[in-house]
Amino acid sequence: MQLNVHFISGTKQGDFLGAEDEVMRVTQSVVYVRGRLIADDRLIAHADGV
Repeated sequence: MQLNVHFISGTKQGDFLGAEDEVMRVTQSVVYVRGRLIADDRLIAHADGV
């Protein structure tokens, strides 16, 4: 299994954080996913994993 996280920007204490996720592919034993962390319409981090 693997998880890659790329931190793009910082945020301040008290900022509202939102998350978006997406299932890219499903096999018999593995699920491929992608996600984004957003604060005030700014991309904070994105990640993908298997």
